Amino acid sequence: MEKNKNVLRYLECKKELMLISNTIGQYERSINSNFRKMFSDYIVPDIYVFQGYVDKNLASAKNIIMPEVNMLYRQEKSTIIYPVYDITSNRDLRHFYNRVSFKYLEAMSEDYTFDLANKKLGKVRIKNS
Repeated sequence: MEKNKNVLRYLECKKELMLISNTIGQYERSINSNFRKMFSDYIVPDIYVFQGYVDKNLASAKNIIMPEVNMLYRQEKSTIIYPVYDITSNRDLRHFYNRVSFKYLEAMSEDYTFDLANKKLGKVRIKNS
């Protein structure tokens, strides 16, 4: 079977898939780790991604660039990005943050601005204070 042309074609496709997968992984790591770390000494904008409700009147949000910067709020004092649908699980909120933050950083690497106006973040609601 090792000499079968279909098996050889399969092995070629598998190698190509692994190469593409590794390239994508390196790209995502460079955006999520290296590019994000570049901003550790910067004053980052007050743009936060919604992370759920702590109680009835208190909500939580993470900074879009620095995930370790959290904010608890009753009324919005900054720009906050919300999902267009209700998310109740912590896992889904984490995935929402990761997706929005990655898209923001990726767009920022292309236009070199902190501004939200030119960035395509997917299906989100943006509320400015």
